[in-house]
Amino acid sequence: MINVLEDDTLTETQFGFNWGPAIVERCVSDKGSVTLRVMTKKQCLEVRVTPKGLIRVGTPTRIENKRG
Repeated sequence: MINVLEDDTLTETQFGFNWGPAIVERCVSDKGSVTLRVMTKKQCLEVRVTPKGLIRVGTPTRIENKRG
């Protein structure tokens, strides 16, 4: 198991943290449920936790690289 306190790839952000290639952010809270987002350069995944403690995992979506 990795000790995150000694991991130099972990940096805090305003809404979460960056850890290696991943960005983890809090997105929204509504009526007791919370939604978190895990993003990389290529994909995004949202995870919702209900007030009863159930975990709902969305389908990873591809992040399009739009060049214009």
